[in-house]
Amino acid sequence: MNVLVEKRAPAMDVRTLGLSGYVHRHKVADGVLALYHPFGHEVSFIPEALEEVLDQRRYEMIPPELLNDLIQRRFLVPEDFDRSALDHVSAPPIKGFFSLWLLMVQTCNMACRYCVVEADEQTRKVAQDPEKTNASTKMTPETADRAVEVFRQSLERHRQPFAKTTIYGGEPLLNRLTVAHVVPRLRQMRWEGQTQPLEILCFTNGLIYDPKITEIFVQNDVTVGLSLDGLQQHNDASRPLLNGGGSFDKIVSSLKRYRDAGVRVGLSCTIGKHNKDDLGEIAAFFADELGINTFQLQTRMHLVRETRRPASLARLVSLLVSPDPSMRWDSERHAQ
Repeated sequence: MNVLVEKRAPAMDVRTLGLSGYVHRHKVADGVLALYHPFGHEVSFIPEALEEVLDQRRYEMIPPELLNDLIQRRFLVPEDFDRSALDHVSAPPIKGFFSLWLLMVQTCNMACRYCVVEADEQTRKVAQDPEKTNASTKMTPETADRAVEVFRQSLERHRQPFAKTTIYGGEPLLNRLTVAHVVPRLRQMRWEGQTQPLEILCFTNGLIYDPKITEIFVQNDVTVGLSLDGLQQHNDASRPLLNGGGSFDKIVSSLKRYRDAGVRVGLSCTIGKHNKDDLGEIAAFFADELGINTFQLQTRMHLVRETRRPASLARLVSLLVSPDPSMRWDSERHAQ
């Protein structure tokens, strides 16, 4: 990420350098240009006026610390760099597949405002009434068994050393029968060429907590991923129940129960208008109040156009992973 520090000028003729052909450019705000380099996932935010300067290689117009940073992180590279770069970063293609997603159910018991899989009236009714069943919305144990066997055969055919399975939905725990059936079978699965245990994850919104399912998760080393968009005011603004009520208390309660039972738990936080200005506070809440050491930040595709602080997300990612509390995000200190 774009953290500028005082460094000595590089001992090279900068006139021989040019912007790498792999670098992507995107205007993220008035006067601000983002540069993204896929080699190392490097991001730099520069004044838009410097784009023409870079293209024309008038490097004397660029502040020395910024110029040095662009060189250090290989935005600016020698002319022969692009021709040989792929030899250093490419890996042999993986044959077959090593990841299986099991979609337990199409329905959901929440009404998240940004969900890309919006439940229609039929699926909402099924989700609200546990007594109702609809074969078209639920995966059967038999279908799960067939999927697992196809997966195992592919892994063995290509001698994959590792693999993972994700239990997903909809809300997968609306189909606890199949979840309880397939998890032990996944854990028992073996294939020729395997060198690592199968990774099993279950993504759930946390509204349903079933002690029997939790016991199965513990016995079979399943990681649970819960969706939580921040503190109560953030989460409940974007992740309401079907009846419009808040979901925060139920999610946090489930998180604590999973953790107390010995289940490994992570969080997924979707960034949008409801929480983008409070990401530092949210990160501290996850770490300090909830005791979470693993969480993902999910972004909506139009977020960049919503925010007036284009550098905030880039800086935040590097700050969030720091184990040093003194490095945590300070919204006042970093205000644009």
